[in-house]
Amino acid sequence: MMEKSLEAPELDAETQTELSEVQDEIAKLRPQMELVTEQTRKATEEVRKSLCSQQKQMKERAEELRQELGPEVQKSSRRAGRNCSKRWRNFVIRCRETGWISSNWWFAGVTSKMIC
Repeated sequence: MMEKSLEAPELDAETQTELSEVQDEIAKLRPQMELVTEQTRKATEEVRKSLCSQQKQMKERAEELRQELGPEVQKSSRRAGRNCSKRWRNFVIRCRETGWISSNWWFAGVTSKMIC
């Protein structure tokens, strides 16, 4: 029975030299990589702050518009929603009547007992 060795296999001299060169290159690049990481972190933080500021301004403006337009927009919005719902129900009913879709299909807000 063969025993498995937990030790790393022996590397020849050429491989060891190449490995040493790669490790040296990594060591030389490490400060640059750390600098890039720090610069990226700072830039990301600046963008985040800028976006938070813009988002706050947009929310404030939306609230101003909501207060200015208030009740009138709500009325027209409700009216438009009701009209859309009626049109949707009528469309589905017509589709069922013409056989374009099966009558046992379920659509939100439309039952098979609905009448135009």
